[in-house]
Amino acid sequence: MKRSKEQQEMIANRIREKRRELKMQQKKLAEKAYISQSDMCKIEKANKWLESDELRRIADALGVDTGYLLGTL
Repeated sequence: MKRSKEQQEMIANRIREKRRELKMQQKKLAEKAYISQSDMCKIEKANKWLESDELRRIADALGVDTGYLLGTL
């Protein structure tokens, strides 16, 4: 399912904020989520559309529910 640019920016902000809260380097999050560092950078800038499997892996790496990243929790 495609998300609007606004939704993608909200998800990107939540990912970045949670990563910083955990004092986690972007590179470490990328490694834990099995995503290239380049793609993680694009994701955090809302320049890459997230696939559902990427969203799940990022949520798992951050220790949050996907609903948190989607703004439904």
